Amino acid sequence: MIERVERFVTLGQEFKTAEKAIEYREGLIEQFLRKLPGFDSIRAKDRIAFVQSIIDGRKEFRKLLDYEYPPQ
Repeated sequence: MIERVERFVTLGQEFKTAEKAIEYREGLIEQFLRKLPGFDSIRAKDRIAFVQSIIDGRKEFRKLLDYEYPPQ
């Protein structure tokens, strides 16, 4: 019997579902933010909303962080 197996790989980590791979990447975003000054001063319950807003706006945020010059 031949069985189709789907896997998702990100940053060297393998996951059975896309959701788990995305969850892993979102966890890395939170780890990154925890290292930034001031993040710990945000109330714990507000941190989740803060991180989620960055994740939700990641396309726009990525564009804002792209300093390619001259613009194309």
